Amino acid sequence: MLNRRHFTETISISQALTSFHKEISGFRLCLPSKLLQETINDIWVQNNAYNAFIHPVKINQSLKNNTLHPFPSEYFAKLQETALVLDMNYKKGARKIYLHLKLSKTFNKGENLKPLDGITVAVKANICTVGLPTTCGSKILDDFESPYDATVVKLLKDAGALIVGKTNLDEFGMGSSNIHSRYGPTINPKRPLVVNRKGKLVKDKSENGTLLAGGSSGGSAVAVSQGMCFAALGSDTGGSVRLPASYCGVTGFKPSYGRFSRYGLIAYASSLDTVGVLTRKVEDLEYIFDVLSQFDENDATSVSFDEDSENEKSKINSLELKNIRIGIPQEYFVDGLTSASKSTWEAGIQFMKQQGAEIVPISLPHTKYAIPVYYVIAPAEASSNLSRFDGVRFGARENNDGHPLYSNTRTAGFGDEVKRRIILGTYVLCANSYNAYFLQAQKLRRLVKQDFDNVFNNSPTFKKVDVILTPAAVSSAPSLSSIRSQKSPVEECVNDVMTVPASLAGLPACVIPFKNDDRGLPIGLQLIGQYGQDRKVIRLSKLMEKGRRLMYGTFLDTSVTMKLQRLSQRLSQSLLVILLGIFSVYSFPNDSPLLQRRALSGSGYMTYYGADPGDNPPNAQTPGNCVHKLISRYEQRSI
Repeated sequence: MLNRRHFTETISISQALTSFHKEISGFRLCLPSKLLQETINDIWVQNNAYNAFIHPVKINQSLKNNTLHPFPSEYFAKLQETALVLDMNYKKGARKIYLHLKLSKTFNKGENLKPLDGITVAVKANICTVGLPTTCGSKILDDFESPYDATVVKLLKDAGALIVGKTNLDEFGMGSSNIHSRYGPTINPKRPLVVNRKGKLVKDKSENGTLLAGGSSGGSAVAVSQGMCFAALGSDTGGSVRLPASYCGVTGFKPSYGRFSRYGLIAYASSLDTVGVLTRKVEDLEYIFDVLSQFDENDATSVSFDEDSENEKSKINSLELKNIRIGIPQEYFVDGLTSASKSTWEAGIQFMKQQGAEIVPISLPHTKYAIPVYYVIAPAEASSNLSRFDGVRFGARENNDGHPLYSNTRTAGFGDEVKRRIILGTYVLCANSYNAYFLQAQKLRRLVKQDFDNVFNNSPTFKKVDVILTPAAVSSAPSLSSIRSQKSPVEECVNDVMTVPASLAGLPACVIPFKNDDRGLPIGLQLIGQYGQDRKVIRLSKLMEKGRRLMYGTFLDTSVTMKLQRLSQRLSQSLLVILLGIFSVYSFPNDSPLLQRRALSGSGYMTYYGADPGDNPPNAQTPGNCVHKLISRYEQRSI
């Protein structure tokens, strides 16, 4: 049966459903159409505020091929109990569970549940899906619908997951702020804290308080952050999953190159692209990883790993942080790294030490070349991959109007950032520039990879480390106004400095939200592992996330000041209730006529401090019972 431990975080509802399904598998679970409409409306009202989804699933698609049946009374009893645990309005709590029960999915008695039954997943709009447009956030692919599902989408559907929509992104995945989309920027649900005139911390609702979700998988990060879905797929070329994860306070994972199939992912830079996953917690990530980690014969870059054997899995699952060697690269102390990011990094290092891990200073000397190398190789590959969108083979065709079809179509169909990268990529591939730029960038890329190999394997300079710990970003989420006021597009590229090196080397990396800055905005830390050791990275990230909760609470607190305010409020209210109870016990006997009159009439201190006027004596007339009830209610509100 569901209990409080399942709901330490709201999104854990989906996680708790495995045991929940077994209890209710004898019932046909379908959603009344009116409530289903309200449920989906609730989600898309949120979406309108943040612009996370480009193409959400419509109500008619959700109801297709499903017969509506009423819920049995026993199931309603379970919903009511769960809603009380969630400390929510009954209908609101029920709607969350409805959504995570795969809307109107039916579970027949004795049917074997699939690994992801009841799990809702959003998909980035550059991953092909049947029945939903795959636009890549670009005008040139307006209303394009793929005739097939990408392998990762097919695996999710086969495992029982429900695809709830396509999420917003920088056009073709080119950007780190999520402002280069035809459908507008994705807004970060987080708001910075400011001190108002009364000296209290409040959320900044001004224009400067409008933050960006990060890119290019910003829509997927926001959808997960706001509970619109259990998990979301993104694509990571140079940090497009990990950067939004840090900005929005969720978990973002980039696998080893070749671990997840790229079949059905519209290519930006083929040697760098990977499908990534975003979830609220690392534990949730494990469910998705186990489903997607499959060799695919349709993808020439797909690889099978020894780590997937049962023996290796059991070894990895038994790992603890004690005696794990954590590498700290000195080159990641870059110019522009904010004090908040540094303090978060230091807090992560300190936690690792406390858990018995060995901290090893390391050097990755060619890291300083990672950004220029990336912005030579990625645009070069993009200029080749995007040549297919010409209005003949793919893409919306523009009228000629006396101009050549090809140039007219691409001029009208591509956004400014895409045009900029195509021009840059075409230039570095020209005969006169190939040897000077592209070839040199490839040589430097190999040196970046060798740097990682040297620290992950025993070398004359360093002892072997298990993982590398770095900040996920140089700062917390930037504001929309600051990005738009940048004088040069190059300034935006600096945001990728922490994430690009792992992409160039094809290494697995996981970002977890670890701490908040002084403005209450989340900052993530990144764990990077050796090629093919994805499960090890996930396991150590899970242990680190657990430590973060012990240090900073289940939810990321807004700031130290907010912590003190909450603690002060709780102490003052609890002290007031206790003093009131002591005063009542010593001032009035239990059978006092005055106390009985106040209890029965609903007047006096019991009504004012939350006692039910309708409680029947003798419970209502006993001060000790009254205080106990008040404290119990306060604890419920604090869940």
